Amino acid sequence: MLIFFVFGILIDLFCYYYFDEILLKICRAKPLPYNKFPEIHQFVKEISNKAKIKKPSLYIIQTHHPNSFSLARNTNDSKIIFTYGILKNLNLREIKGVIAHEISHIKNGDALIQGVFALIISFFVYVAKFFKYLLTFGAKDEIKGGEIIYSIIILMMAPFLYLFKILAISKNREYIADRMAQELLNDPIGIANALEKIDFLIKRYRIEINPGVSCLFILDPILKDDFISNIFKTHPPVEVRIRKLKGFLYVI
Repeated sequence: MLIFFVFGILIDLFCYYYFDEILLKICRAKPLPYNKFPEIHQFVKEISNKAKIKKPSLYIIQTHHPNSFSLARNTNDSKIIFTYGILKNLNLREIKGVIAHEISHIKNGDALIQGVFALIISFFVYVAKFFKYLLTFGAKDEIKGGEIIYSIIILMMAPFLYLFKILAISKNREYIADRMAQELLNDPIGIANALEKIDFLIKRYRIEINPGVSCLFILDPILKDDFISNIFKTHPPVEVRIRKLKGFLYVI
């Protein structure tokens, strides 16, 4: 029993101190160069000051898929990751909305909980895929059997995943981050327009990514509508988020 307790503590410490670096490698994110994106760095600095947190480090993923997410151990050690697609396709007002949303996640502590969750689930997905390919390697007639085993492994994880979704990745966190972002900027339309544009473009520019990290992004990058993909869905409907944001215009 003591061995399992110590092992669990070591795993927790590993996840806490290294989850961000591992997830950056999983997503192939690189530092965002200041000389190429000075206005982005400036926006992040300004909004961070408003939120009273240290300016996060910035990273970029080289894909036309438009999305973003944040990682943080605390407000003094945080990161915001943009895809090239989101910086290319959104205007400055919309990008400010995205930045404010990610900074809200950092300030709320969501970026820590979501990051650790994403690392754990990504590990399980890789394990499941390993067994799937192990069972089907070199045997075309066994591919169907491998798919079944892969599905069984995912299904065995389902209660664990569902519990974490309820406790750690509540859809309400996205609503809270949206609300805090509009309070930081006093501009709900900028964020609403960003969500609307991203929702349109992600259908055009797909991204191949570990389903475990989908909970990190401002909008779910996984567009599949099958049972296994739905297990990993953690985002509320974008239409509801946009409607709530536009509703702030009428709050006196």
